[in-house]
Amino acid sequence: MTLSETSIEAYYDIRTLSTPLALKVRSFIAANPDCTNEDISQGLRLRIQTVTPRVKELKENGVVWITGRARTSTGRTANTLRVATCPFCMSEHVLANRRDRVVFDYRCWDCGRNFCARLGERSADVVEVFH
Repeated sequence: MTLSETSIEAYYDIRTLSTPLALKVRSFIAANPDCTNEDISQGLRLRIQTVTPRVKELKENGVVWITGRARTSTGRTANTLRVATCPFCMSEHVLANRRDRVVFDYRCWDCGRNFCARLGERSADVVEVFH
């Protein structure tokens, strides 16, 4: 397999996602790192009730990570999101495999290195990447 084929395979490996809308949300997060569900809702002109389940699905599949907290227009705090990224080359072309309830093993298709990430016990825990 050539590098371009593996990169394409990694991109389409998120095919386990149930809807094309989840891919659209992922693309928005990739283009707007550290965004909130509210930002996604406004940016894609979708109802928040449509965005939230897609984000949950992306998080459960290890495709996006929680990176922190930010204030919303209502003054409350919300999780900020970022697409899973290789810590070595900063590529978003990574393949995620769930090891257990909170840990994912990743393989970067651009640099070929492996790494792990702990997504946290609670839904608001910030991701912790380790090698």
